[in-house]
Amino acid sequence: MSTHIIDQVAAVKFPKERTGHYDHLYLIATEGGSNNCFNSQTGKRARAWSPMQAGQHYKCLARACEWAADFCGGCARMNRLSPEGFIRHCRQTLDTAPDYDSPNRAITLERIAITFNAEEKVAHKFYYERLLEKRGQPEQRDQGYLRGDLEAFPFNYQDSRDMACFIEHLPYQSPLWHHVTVIPTRW
Repeated sequence: MSTHIIDQVAAVKFPKERTGHYDHLYLIATEGGSNNCFNSQTGKRARAWSPMQAGQHYKCLARACEWAADFCGGCARMNRLSPEGFIRHCRQTLDTAPDYDSPNRAITLERIAITFNAEEKVAHKFYYERLLEKRGQPEQRDQGYLRGDLEAFPFNYQDSRDMACFIEHLPYQSPLWHHVTVIPTRW
């Protein structure tokens, strides 16, 4: 059995004044990886940044609570934090989150897109058709490693209204939430 080890938690805020949404929106992400996966070149434990949740403050905090449940079962851990300590850490991270374009942010967003392969397009027809209405025809991409050809709806993370649209169309349960790439701004 492996354990997902979380090394860092970071968040960015999309202010309501810039997005036109009625509340501030957030993206919270974690850096971590499995305790039994190693980088073959460096010999160190493999780790990467991945988004945990996007949306309003309470939705991000709810997702942190779900992760805290994994702490209880031994499936995840962060330093020596208890499940309650992890929730507290995530709350503090969200409360102090800098704006997405602030020079103080710990993460930046790269290659923002919502992607669908042929099966997902059928299974998640509602999301796909909503995006077709708002975004127009998707780009065709063939880099879908193990997933086949992809149709991608790209978003410009430097445009706050585009990011609001991205977050609006990408709730936690929507398809391929895990295909948002997050990279650290500084280590």
